[in-house]
Amino acid sequence: MLLRPGDTFAGCRILSLCGSGGMGAVYLAQDALGRTVALKIVPLCDYQRELTGIRRYIRTAAGQPNLIQIFHAGIERDCLFYIMEAADSLNESGPYVPKTLAAVLARDGKIVPSQALKLIRELADGLQILHHDDLIHRDIKPENIIFVQGVPKLCDPGLVCTMDATASLVGTLGYLPPECFDGDNLNTAGRDLYALGKVFYSAVTGEPPSRYPHIPADLPLSVRRVIWPLLTRACSVNPKHRFQNTGEFLRALPSELPDPGPVERALNAFRQWRLANPGLMTSAVIVLLLIVLLGGGAAVFQLRRQRQRTEFLLNCQRQCDAAAVRYRDRETLLLNQLTDLAGEAEAKKIGQILKTLPDDPAARLAVYEKLDLELEKLFRDALLPVPEQASAADFYRISDRNLGLLASPLAAWQTDGERKKLERKLAKLEKSVLPEEVKLRPGQAFKMDSSFRSKFIYVPSGVFRRKNGQLIRIPYGFWCSDGELRADQFRPPMRWLKNSGQPGMPMARFTWNDLLEYCWQETLKYQRNGKIPSGFIFRPLTVSEWQWACRGAWSGTGNATAFLKENSGGRIHPVRSGEPNSLGLYDFIGNVAEMVIPDSGVDSGHRVAFCGGWYENSARRVDPEKTTGYLKYQWLPPYVGARIAIVPGSMEFFERALWLTGPRETVFQGRRYELLATNDVIMTQDGALNICRLLGGRLLAPESDEQLTALRKAFPETGSLPAAIDGGLKDGVWLRPDGTPYRGLTLPAVPKHSIWAFAFYRGRIACYPSAHTAGLICEWNEAEYRVRNDPDRIRRSGVFLHTFRIGPTGYLLVECPVYPHMARRVAQLLGAKLAQPRNEAVRERFRQELEPWKTLPILLGGHWKYGEWVLSDGSALKIELPPGGTLLTESRNLSSPGLFDGKFCALQRAQAFLLELPLE
Repeated sequence: MLLRPGDTFAGCRILSLCGSGGMGAVYLAQDALGRTVALKIVPLCDYQRELTGIRRYIRTAAGQPNLIQIFHAGIERDCLFYIMEAADSLNESGPYVPKTLAAVLARDGKIVPSQALKLIRELADGLQILHHDDLIHRDIKPENIIFVQGVPKLCDPGLVCTMDATASLVGTLGYLPPECFDGDNLNTAGRDLYALGKVFYSAVTGEPPSRYPHIPADLPLSVRRVIWPLLTRACSVNPKHRFQNTGEFLRALPSELPDPGPVERALNAFRQWRLANPGLMTSAVIVLLLIVLLGGGAAVFQLRRQRQRTEFLLNCQRQCDAAAVRYRDRETLLLNQLTDLAGEAEAKKIGQILKTLPDDPAARLAVYEKLDLELEKLFRDALLPVPEQASAADFYRISDRNLGLLASPLAAWQTDGERKKLERKLAKLEKSVLPEEVKLRPGQAFKMDSSFRSKFIYVPSGVFRRKNGQLIRIPYGFWCSDGELRADQFRPPMRWLKNSGQPGMPMARFTWNDLLEYCWQETLKYQRNGKIPSGFIFRPLTVSEWQWACRGAWSGTGNATAFLKENSGGRIHPVRSGEPNSLGLYDFIGNVAEMVIPDSGVDSGHRVAFCGGWYENSARRVDPEKTTGYLKYQWLPPYVGARIAIVPGSMEFFERALWLTGPRETVFQGRRYELLATNDVIMTQDGALNICRLLGGRLLAPESDEQLTALRKAFPETGSLPAAIDGGLKDGVWLRPDGTPYRGLTLPAVPKHSIWAFAFYRGRIACYPSAHTAGLICEWNEAEYRVRNDPDRIRRSGVFLHTFRIGPTGYLLVECPVYPHMARRVAQLLGAKLAQPRNEAVRERFRQELEPWKTLPILLGGHWKYGEWVLSDGSALKIELPPGGTLLTESRNLSSPGLFDGKFCALQRAQAFLLELPLE
């Protein structure tokens, strides 16, 4: 299809034909917005290849100044088309001719060296953006380099593909590296850099690429000396000798190329004359000697001064290049560390200095030397002195600090001698403090024993910055398991487990307290055999520790990396799948999500958090900073597991971290609200009303959308767990408990199904399609709340199936489907506790009194704590409690003592619970 000026295609009016070939035609056109654009039309048989490349290219090139911008793409008249920026015109007047580098070279022969260097540096910047997103151009040549408003841009993105795409021999002869004709290494960054090197050669010399490595005689020696090392490496026939990435190419580019002046042009003309007239060389030499002699000592002195100045500047430049590498290496991590040690203002000042370095090498070197002195002093001041003797706790504190600094970017400002001296001091102190059998050697990874197929990797102390700008400090080193907990690793310490999943697969479907019990058991075991000293425990990672280790700590780039090629999407893989990160840690992203401790601590309420596994953002990349809260009383789904670490801590951690119950309360406009919820829809409307009467309050009857918004914010669980509220339906009208219609609220539609529950769910009133809910919201005014635990009021509530007394203690049987944590919270609110089966006499009385309700699973007091059943006062409950009733998981931590069918057992879900409270 050939279009003529005035024709319309894809909403664009054709102005002229720019060129055509086997890959389609390009027209100069005017789009619907009046812009002058380039319109490329590709026959339908070829469109799929170009469309694949263009989709990736458009996302990557957006806003990049040295990559051509594509405004629109589509299919019309059985052809693929895309509309992009138009090149400048080569002619200031006359017909339009696209200004490409090929056209400029055809007109001018070659480009002034300094302009050629600027052009190649800008093109390399654009190419680096493509390579960063795993894209390669595959057809870099002067014809595909255009100028838009004077800015050089890579164009013709039709051959752009990913580096892992199926290889195909495409491109232009002369710009393809030799290995492409052997079918090897077709889609690599080195291929583009080879072509860019050939473009540089043609731009500076004016020669076609096939003439490389010929250097024309008229190219000044000052230019040859600078560009020859770069071209030799960029255009090497051996791929191993070339630049491996665009960053290397950019760093190797000279800072400037001299444009030959009159003297240099004259000298170059003389060299050409000398080669053309060898017979006259002797006469010329004699004349030159006479001129030199007549010039006398002044000329010699001047030349010597120039040479000394040149050598001085070259030496300064070499030192500046070395310093630049030191500052560029892990630059983001370095600035984070400077912020932590010297403050935000000082780090910003140093960052600004590095951005505004002077062009003169001597002045630039002076700035670097001043900064070097500041950073060297900062490093030394940050080190902790190493004494001859210390306690174990002081030794670990000193090692944590100093080893973290030695692993950090700031260690580049320490000499090798100082480093070795510090390491020898630490090693000597370690021998005097740590017994040989202790595995926790700072800075070293280790295997605990045969029960751990994984290693424990040392993660040094340090700092990192989250995407929101928050600077996070990890002040201690720790040892992190290099893979997730396996099912066959989790089972032996947890002797009550019968089936915990497939060996080699991540352990899942356990509760927060299960993980604590496992860590408690392992801590005691390895403290007893001396493998870890007192002052260290096994525990889950915190959110910050997880993110620091995931990023590779100081050995990373400052950004976390996905180690499996594909997102897991909730599917689990065997432990230690894929490639490890820079620390040697596996599974952080792409396997299962991992349960972690919130940064707010283990005392932060009902929730823990989990990180990693399957999170994606809009660019389909994993997000290691995304965390999700999870209820401690829930057993985890199969795509959530955990890894453990050995960290400084005491056994008191396990006392604080064990979770039994806790308040879920808020206040709104002078009224109190409590959410009592489970992770299962077991609560009936009658049960909810009974619990609220028992508590001296009422089941929530919503009054405004503002009230519901406040409750949704206070109780985020209701986003997935429906909570019962009060109300009913009569003649198609939703009624409040007093019989008046609900007004001024967003109400659900009248249900078409016969079974439903009135609930607060996802921030609004809902008609939940079940006869049960996951819990309830109780409401009190302040007066009601103050007397909720008054014994007389409790007895008058009248919601008991049965009451009896043993000595000075009264017992109240309440019928309501509950989990242990929910029943414990009800008891807390009442100033009571669940009935404690303290001894055989009390237990026998319970059997007798509750005989009429033996078919009901009845929950009693007590809980599983690190290997044994205990009562609320901490005393051991020394009876066998086999699992009874409905089992959700094998977890004893999800159970409490109970009575069912006349036998004492461990219940995870009950239909009633027995309260005890003093009659006085």
